Amino acid sequence: MRLWIEHHIDIIFHLRHVSFLAMPFARTTREEAGMPEGDWRSRAVTGDDWVARARALAPRTEKYRDEGEAKRQLPQKLFEAMRDAGLFHLWVPRAYGGAEVDLATKVRVTEEVARQDGAAGGNVMIGGNTASLWGFMNEAVARG
Repeated sequence: MRLWIEHHIDIIFHLRHVSFLAMPFARTTREEAGMPEGDWRSRAVTGDDWVARARALAPRTEKYRDEGEAKRQLPQKLFEAMRDAGLFHLWVPRAYGGAEVDLATKVRVTEEVARQDGAAGGNVMIGGNTASLWGFMNEAVARG
């Protein structure tokens, strides 16, 4: 249990110290992140697009699964790929640069990542739950 808690504290640390809204999406290639031409923020993205993007991360998730298990934390490269694919933006309100997807899409994306690796799916869930709080914040606070 202690390792599980430490793992989740670590991902929360990552999430708090990365400015999602100002982060350039260039750490992984579009192909690696499962992103078509154009940024996800500049076009309509369907629920199926989000699931496909999560599914496209499978090779990278598999590549870093053993490292994450050994270190008991989400590997930085996998975190960056998930971030670059927009998976931590799913419940961020559109007004703040997020995707603001519906609950069914969020669950389907989380399920897909969890199918690849349970801990990675848990991190997508935690990131989404944390991001959903931005919609309840004072606008000046949310924009930082």
